[in-house]
Amino acid sequence: MEHHAQVLIGGEWRQRLPNWRDVAAVILVMGVFSLIGTAGHQLTGPWTAALRPAISLSPAALPLYSLRTTARMLLAMVASLIFTLPLKTVLLVTHNIEEAVLLCDRILILSSNPGRICAEIPVPLAHPRDRLSPEFRAIVDEIYSTLTLRSLESIGSHGQAHGGLALALPRASVNQMSGLLETLSAPPYAGHAELSKLAGTLVLEVDDLFPIAEALHILGFAELTGRSLKLTAAGRVFAQEATDDRKRLLREHLLRFVPLASHIHRVLAEREEHWAPHLRFKAELEDHLTPRDAERTLGAVIGWARYAELFGYDARSRRLKLGTG
Repeated sequence: MEHHAQVLIGGEWRQRLPNWRDVAAVILVMGVFSLIGTAGHQLTGPWTAALRPAISLSPAALPLYSLRTTARMLLAMVASLIFTLPLKTVLLVTHNIEEAVLLCDRILILSSNPGRICAEIPVPLAHPRDRLSPEFRAIVDEIYSTLTLRSLESIGSHGQAHGGLALALPRASVNQMSGLLETLSAPPYAGHAELSKLAGTLVLEVDDLFPIAEALHILGFAELTGRSLKLTAAGRVFAQEATDDRKRLLREHLLRFVPLASHIHRVLAEREEHWAPHLRFKAELEDHLTPRDAERTLGAVIGWARYAELFGYDARSRRLKLGTG
Protein backbone atom coordinates (compact mmCIF):
# COMPACT_ATOMS: atom_id res chain seq x y z
CA MET A 1 0.00 0.00 0.00
CA GLU A 2 2.75 2.44 0.95
CA HIS A 3 4.69 1.58 -2.21
CA HIS A 4 1.70 2.33 -4.42
CA ALA A 5 1.16 5.63 -2.65
CA GLN A 6 4.75 6.58 -3.42
CA VAL A 7 4.23 5.78 -7.08
CA LEU A 8 1.02 7.79 -7.23
CA ILE A 9 2.59 11.02 -6.03
CA GLY A 10 5.84 10.51 -7.88
CA GLY A 11 8.00 11.09 -4.82
CA GLU A 12 9.39 9.61 -1.64
CA TRP A 13 7.97 9.83 1.87
CA ARG A 14 9.96 11.83 4.35
CA GLN A 15 8.35 9.83 7.13
CA ARG A 16 6.90 6.38 7.23
CA LEU A 17 3.09 6.38 7.16
CA PRO A 18 1.80 4.99 10.46
CA ASN A 19 -1.38 3.32 9.26
CA TRP A 20 -3.61 2.58 6.30
CA ARG A 21 -5.92 5.55 6.97
CA ASP A 22 -3.18 8.03 6.15
CA VAL A 23 -2.35 6.13 2.97
CA ALA A 24 -6.02 6.06 2.03
CA ALA A 25 -6.24 9.81 2.51
CA VAL A 26 -3.33 10.40 0.13
CA ILE A 27 -4.72 8.03 -2.49
CA LEU A 28 -8.13 9.67 -2.17
CA VAL A 29 -6.68 13.14 -2.73
CA MET A 30 -4.49 12.00 -5.62
CA GLY A 31 -7.48 10.26 -7.19
CA VAL A 32 -9.39 13.52 -7.10
CA PHE A 33 -6.52 15.39 -8.74
CA SER A 34 -6.49 12.79 -11.53
CA LEU A 35 -10.29 12.74 -11.80
CA ILE A 36 -10.64 16.48 -12.27
CA GLY A 37 -7.85 16.53 -14.83
CA THR A 38 -5.81 19.08 -12.93
CA ALA A 39 -2.81 20.26 -14.91
CA GLY A 40 0.20 22.21 -13.74
CA HIS A 41 -1.17 25.55 -14.95
CA GLN A 42 -4.23 25.10 -12.73
CA LEU A 43 -2.13 25.22 -9.58
CA THR A 44 -0.68 28.31 -7.98
CA GLY A 45 2.50 28.56 -6.04
CA PRO A 46 5.80 26.84 -6.75
CA TRP A 47 4.33 23.51 -7.87
CA THR A 48 4.46 22.73 -11.59
CA ALA A 49 2.98 19.23 -11.69
CA ALA A 50 -0.41 18.13 -10.44
CA LEU A 51 0.87 14.81 -9.12
CA ARG A 52 3.54 16.33 -6.86
CA PRO A 53 1.51 18.00 -4.08
CA ALA A 54 4.22 17.72 -1.43
CA ILE A 55 1.94 15.99 1.05
CA SER A 56 3.56 15.19 4.36
CA LEU A 57 1.61 13.21 6.91
CA SER A 58 1.88 12.34 10.64
CA PRO A 59 2.35 15.08 11.63
CA ALA A 60 0.28 16.01 8.62
CA ALA A 61 0.22 19.26 6.69
CA LEU A 62 -1.94 18.93 3.61
CA PRO A 63 -1.63 21.97 1.31
CA LEU A 64 -4.69 22.65 -0.80
CA TYR A 65 -4.21 24.81 -3.86
CA SER A 66 -6.12 27.51 -5.69
CA LEU A 67 -7.84 25.56 -8.42
CA ARG A 68 -10.46 26.47 -10.96
CA THR A 69 -13.87 26.78 -9.35
CA THR A 70 -15.27 23.35 -10.29
CA ALA A 71 -12.11 21.54 -9.34
CA ARG A 72 -11.85 23.41 -6.05
CA MET A 73 -15.45 22.60 -5.09
CA LEU A 74 -14.84 18.91 -5.70
CA LEU A 75 -11.62 19.00 -3.72
CA ALA A 76 -13.40 20.80 -0.87
CA MET A 77 -15.94 17.98 -0.66
CA VAL A 78 -13.15 15.43 -0.46
CA ALA A 79 -11.35 17.54 2.13
CA SER A 80 -14.49 17.43 4.28
CA LEU A 81 -14.22 13.63 4.25
CA ILE A 82 -10.53 13.78 5.11
CA PHE A 83 -11.38 15.64 8.30
CA THR A 84 -12.79 12.36 9.60
CA LEU A 85 -9.32 10.81 9.32
CA PRO A 86 -6.65 11.15 12.03
CA LEU A 87 -4.80 14.01 10.38
CA LYS A 88 -3.32 16.58 12.73
CA THR A 89 -3.11 19.66 10.51
CA VAL A 90 -4.68 20.72 7.24
CA LEU A 91 -3.40 24.01 5.81
CA LEU A 92 -5.70 25.71 3.31
CA VAL A 93 -4.69 28.86 1.42
CA THR A 94 -7.72 30.36 -0.28
CA HIS A 95 -9.33 33.59 -1.47
CA ASN A 96 -12.79 32.05 -1.15
CA ILE A 97 -14.40 33.08 2.14
CA GLU A 98 -17.17 30.48 2.17
CA GLU A 99 -14.66 27.77 1.38
CA ALA A 100 -12.57 28.85 4.36
CA VAL A 101 -15.57 28.81 6.72
CA LEU A 102 -16.73 25.48 5.32
CA LEU A 103 -13.42 23.71 5.90
CA CYS A 104 -11.42 25.51 8.58
CA ASP A 105 -11.54 25.66 12.35
CA ARG A 106 -9.31 28.73 12.52
CA ILE A 107 -9.04 31.44 9.87
CA LEU A 108 -6.06 33.78 9.64
CA ILE A 109 -6.51 36.92 7.54
CA LEU A 110 -3.33 38.28 6.01
CA SER A 111 -2.52 41.87 5.15
CA SER A 112 -0.63 42.80 2.01
CA ASN A 113 2.72 44.56 1.64
CA PRO A 114 3.95 43.13 3.91
CA GLY A 115 1.98 39.92 4.32
CA ARG A 116 1.26 39.65 8.02
CA ILE A 117 -1.51 38.14 10.11
CA CYS A 118 -3.92 40.99 10.79
CA ALA A 119 -6.87 39.04 12.21
CA GLU A 120 -7.75 35.60 13.55
CA ILE A 121 -11.31 34.30 13.44
CA PRO A 122 -12.26 30.98 15.07
CA VAL A 123 -14.90 28.78 13.47
CA PRO A 124 -16.54 26.79 16.31
CA LEU A 125 -18.88 24.81 14.06
CA ALA A 126 -19.09 21.05 13.88
CA HIS A 127 -18.47 19.19 10.61
CA PRO A 128 -20.24 18.81 8.23
CA ARG A 129 -21.27 22.47 8.02
CA ASP A 130 -24.40 23.99 6.55
CA ARG A 131 -23.66 27.01 4.32
CA LEU A 132 -27.16 28.36 4.88
CA SER A 133 -27.21 28.19 8.67
CA PRO A 134 -27.31 31.53 10.55
CA GLU A 135 -24.10 30.63 12.41
CA PHE A 136 -22.25 29.95 9.14
CA ARG A 137 -23.49 33.17 7.51
CA ALA A 138 -22.54 35.19 10.61
CA ILE A 139 -18.92 34.08 10.35
CA VAL A 140 -18.84 34.83 6.61
CA ASP A 141 -20.19 38.31 7.34
CA GLU A 142 -17.63 38.82 10.12
CA ILE A 143 -14.80 38.08 7.68
CA TYR A 144 -16.21 40.49 5.09
CA SER A 145 -16.53 43.16 7.80
CA THR A 146 -12.92 42.61 8.85
CA LEU A 147 -11.67 42.88 5.27
CA THR A 148 -13.76 46.00 4.66
CA LEU A 149 -12.39 47.68 7.78
CA ARG A 150 -8.82 46.92 6.74
CA SER A 151 -9.50 48.25 3.25
CA LEU A 152 -11.05 51.50 4.49
CA GLU A 153 -8.21 52.06 6.96
CA SER A 154 -5.66 51.64 4.17
CA ILE A 155 -7.53 53.94 1.78
CA GLY A 156 -7.95 56.55 4.50
CA SER A 157 -4.36 56.60 5.70
CA HIS A 158 -2.62 56.37 2.32
CA GLY A 159 -5.12 58.60 0.54
CA GLN A 160 -4.03 61.57 2.68
CA ALA A 161 -0.29 60.94 2.68
CA HIS A 162 2.07 62.63 0.21
CA GLY A 163 -0.71 64.38 -1.64
CA GLY A 164 -2.54 61.10 -2.22
CA LEU A 165 0.32 59.63 -4.24
CA ALA A 166 0.95 56.98 -1.57
CA LEU A 167 -2.41 55.33 -2.31
CA ALA A 168 -2.05 52.13 -4.32
CA LEU A 169 -5.03 52.02 -6.67
CA PRO A 170 -6.86 48.71 -7.17
CA ARG A 171 -6.64 47.11 -10.60
CA ALA A 172 -10.28 47.29 -11.68
CA SER A 173 -11.36 48.04 -15.23
CA VAL A 174 -14.13 50.45 -16.16
CA ASN A 175 -16.10 47.51 -17.57
CA GLN A 176 -15.88 45.69 -14.23
CA MET A 177 -16.92 48.78 -12.31
CA SER A 178 -19.79 49.47 -14.70
CA GLY A 179 -21.00 45.89 -14.41
CA LEU A 180 -21.01 46.01 -10.62
CA LEU A 181 -22.79 49.38 -10.58
CA GLU A 182 -25.46 48.08 -12.95
CA THR A 183 -25.94 44.92 -10.89
CA LEU A 184 -26.13 46.87 -7.65
CA SER A 185 -28.65 49.38 -9.03
CA ALA A 186 -30.99 46.68 -10.36
CA PRO A 187 -33.45 44.47 -8.43
CA PRO A 188 -33.24 42.84 -5.97
CA TYR A 189 -30.49 45.09 -4.57
CA ALA A 190 -31.84 48.56 -5.43
CA GLY A 191 -28.54 50.20 -4.63
CA HIS A 192 -27.45 48.29 -1.50
CA ALA A 193 -26.18 44.75 -1.02
CA GLU A 194 -24.12 42.60 1.31
CA LEU A 195 -20.74 41.75 -0.19
CA SER A 196 -21.26 38.03 0.36
CA LYS A 197 -24.46 38.09 -1.69
CA LEU A 198 -22.81 40.09 -4.46
CA ALA A 199 -19.94 37.61 -4.55
CA GLY A 200 -22.40 34.75 -4.89
CA THR A 201 -24.46 36.45 -7.59
CA LEU A 202 -21.45 37.45 -9.68
CA VAL A 203 -19.44 34.28 -8.89
CA LEU A 204 -16.53 36.38 -7.66
CA GLU A 205 -13.99 35.53 -5.00
CA VAL A 206 -12.85 38.08 -2.48
CA ASP A 207 -9.71 39.03 -4.43
CA ASP A 208 -11.88 39.68 -7.50
CA LEU A 209 -14.71 41.55 -5.76
CA PHE A 210 -12.78 43.77 -3.37
CA PRO A 211 -10.63 45.60 -5.99
CA ILE A 212 -13.79 46.59 -7.86
CA ALA A 213 -15.59 47.66 -4.69
CA GLU A 214 -12.53 49.61 -3.51
CA ALA A 215 -12.25 51.38 -6.87
CA LEU A 216 -15.91 52.43 -6.71
CA HIS A 217 -15.39 53.66 -3.14
CA ILE A 218 -12.31 55.69 -4.09
CA LEU A 219 -14.10 57.21 -7.09
CA GLY A 220 -17.14 58.15 -5.03
CA PHE A 221 -19.60 55.90 -6.88
CA ALA A 222 -20.23 53.57 -3.92
CA GLU A 223 -19.56 53.31 -0.20
CA LEU A 224 -17.95 50.34 1.51
CA THR A 225 -19.58 50.11 4.92
CA GLY A 226 -19.22 47.15 7.24
CA ARG A 227 -19.97 44.09 5.18
CA SER A 228 -21.95 45.83 2.43
CA LEU A 229 -21.65 48.08 -0.60
CA LYS A 230 -24.02 50.98 -1.16
CA LEU A 231 -24.41 53.16 -4.24
CA THR A 232 -23.95 56.90 -3.91
CA ALA A 233 -26.13 59.32 -5.84
CA ALA A 234 -23.39 59.60 -8.48
CA GLY A 235 -23.20 55.80 -8.69
CA ARG A 236 -26.92 55.56 -9.37
CA VAL A 237 -26.61 58.18 -12.11
CA PHE A 238 -23.61 56.43 -13.67
CA ALA A 239 -25.46 53.10 -13.79
CA GLN A 240 -28.33 54.68 -15.78
CA GLU A 241 -26.38 56.95 -18.14
CA ALA A 242 -25.24 56.38 -21.72
CA THR A 243 -21.54 56.10 -22.61
CA ASP A 244 -20.80 59.79 -23.23
CA ASP A 245 -22.36 60.85 -19.94
CA ARG A 246 -20.52 58.07 -18.10
CA LYS A 247 -17.24 59.37 -19.52
CA ARG A 248 -18.02 62.90 -18.39
CA LEU A 249 -19.00 61.75 -14.90
CA LEU A 250 -15.91 59.57 -14.52
CA ARG A 251 -13.72 62.44 -15.72
CA GLU A 252 -15.16 64.71 -13.04
CA HIS A 253 -14.69 62.11 -10.33
CA LEU A 254 -11.11 61.33 -11.36
CA LEU A 255 -10.15 64.98 -10.99
CA ARG A 256 -12.04 65.28 -7.71
CA PHE A 257 -11.28 62.04 -5.89
CA VAL A 258 -8.08 60.58 -7.37
CA PRO A 259 -5.08 62.80 -6.59
CA LEU A 260 -2.83 60.90 -8.99
CA ALA A 261 -5.21 61.54 -11.91
CA SER A 262 -5.41 65.26 -11.20
CA HIS A 263 -1.63 65.41 -10.69
CA ILE A 264 -0.93 63.76 -14.06
CA HIS A 265 -3.49 65.98 -15.78
CA ARG A 266 -1.92 69.10 -14.28
CA VAL A 267 1.62 68.10 -15.30
CA LEU A 268 0.51 67.37 -18.87
CA ALA A 269 -1.44 70.61 -19.10
CA GLU A 270 1.56 72.65 -17.97
CA ARG A 271 3.92 71.15 -20.55
CA GLU A 272 4.17 72.88 -23.90
CA GLU A 273 3.67 69.71 -25.93
CA HIS A 274 1.25 68.22 -23.35
CA TRP A 275 2.98 64.88 -22.99
CA ALA A 276 5.30 63.18 -20.49
CA PRO A 277 7.06 59.80 -20.34
CA HIS A 278 5.49 56.97 -18.39
CA LEU A 279 8.74 56.65 -16.41
CA ARG A 280 8.39 60.19 -15.08
CA PHE A 281 5.28 59.27 -13.06
CA LYS A 282 6.35 55.72 -12.24
CA ALA A 283 9.56 56.98 -10.64
CA GLU A 284 7.55 59.50 -8.63
CA LEU A 285 5.19 56.80 -7.37
CA GLU A 286 8.11 54.58 -6.39
CA ASP A 287 9.04 57.16 -3.77
CA HIS A 288 5.96 55.95 -1.88
CA LEU A 289 5.03 52.53 -3.32
CA THR A 290 6.81 49.32 -4.23
CA PRO A 291 7.76 49.05 -7.93
CA ARG A 292 5.00 46.50 -8.44
CA ASP A 293 2.34 48.66 -6.78
CA ALA A 294 3.58 51.73 -8.64
CA GLU A 295 3.23 49.95 -11.99
CA ARG A 296 -0.20 48.59 -11.07
CA THR A 297 -1.41 51.97 -9.81
CA LEU A 298 -0.25 53.81 -12.89
CA GLY A 299 -1.87 51.16 -15.10
CA ALA A 300 -5.15 51.54 -13.23
CA VAL A 301 -5.31 55.33 -13.48
CA ILE A 302 -4.33 55.26 -17.16
CA GLY A 303 -7.13 52.81 -17.89
CA TRP A 304 -9.71 54.96 -16.10
CA ALA A 305 -8.42 58.19 -17.65
CA ARG A 306 -8.40 56.80 -21.20
CA TYR A 307 -12.03 55.79 -20.89
CA ALA A 308 -12.91 59.21 -19.45
CA GLU A 309 -10.84 60.92 -22.18
CA LEU A 310 -8.91 62.82 -19.51
CA PHE A 311 -5.54 61.82 -20.92
CA GLY A 312 -4.28 59.10 -23.21
CA TYR A 313 -1.38 56.69 -23.38
CA ASP A 314 0.75 55.51 -26.29
CA ALA A 315 2.11 52.05 -25.48
CA ARG A 316 4.72 52.18 -28.23
CA SER A 317 6.42 55.38 -27.06
CA ARG A 318 5.30 54.86 -23.43
CA ARG A 319 4.04 58.42 -23.24
CA LEU A 320 1.04 59.95 -21.54
CA LYS A 321 -0.62 62.72 -23.51
CA LEU A 322 -3.36 65.18 -22.72
CA GLY A 323 -6.66 64.39 -24.44
CA THR A 324 -7.53 61.10 -26.12
CA GLY A 325 -4.24 60.43 -27.88
